[in-house]
Amino acid sequence: MKKTFNRIFNKSSRNLANMVIIATLAPLIGLAACAQPAEETAAPTTATLTSTPTPHKLAALAPGMPGDPGGPAYRARGNINAPVVVTEYMDLRCPFCAIHTNNYAPVLDPLVEAGQVRVDYRVVAVLGPDSERAAAAAVAAGEQGLFYDFVIEAMKRFPTEGKPKWSEAELVEVAKAINISELEPFIVTMQNPEVHAKVRAETIEARANGLEYVPTVLVNGQKLEDSSAQGLLAAVQAATNS
Repeated sequence: MKKTFNRIFNKSSRNLANMVIIATLAPLIGLAACAQPAEETAAPTTATLTSTPTPHKLAALAPGMPGDPGGPAYRARGNINAPVVVTEYMDLRCPFCAIHTNNYAPVLDPLVEAGQVRVDYRVVAVLGPDSERAAAAAVAAGEQGLFYDFVIEAMKRFPTEGKPKWSEAELVEVAKAINISELEPFIVTMQNPEVHAKVRAETIEARANGLEYVPTVLVNGQKLEDSSAQGLLAAVQAATNS
């Protein structure tokens, strides 16, 4: 298994070398992280995993499982028995989340396809009603099996400055771009007050369990503090070899 992982790891490393990294893009966007309230702690920028082996409190929240219609927002992808689980908390209006997600994809995709990693996406709404609407749209896409596709497409559409408003019309355009077959049910779910209430409840639950800012990433329950693509890949390798 170690040789298999190393081969896939090398592929992910090559993907990492060929993409635009966070260090290049971050100055263009002009921010470090999308904090929730202003008084919250700023995002850390050093280290790989927290020094303590104790799982973060967020790790205790119910995981999303691939193919499980009961999983929150149908949000997980990959082998249900994968030895490494990467959990990413994001807000679809957060520019730094967009940078992370776009940079993580070429690193994680080969590992997910090989069954080495399961990714659990937690879309929360920490940046106001527009975030809540976008998160509800992700849930709606998830009901048609396209949660991940929706998140990736949305993250590719960020403006060069500021945060997207994500009007309903814009979210429908994202849905069309990923070929959602039934637009009317998508719109109904996106507008459903119960779905919005669920998004708010999951956001409150995450904050109560220590979510301080987005993006926040866990690798096998431990908080990733160097959340660059390089840091993520190193943490996944360390978790696999542990």
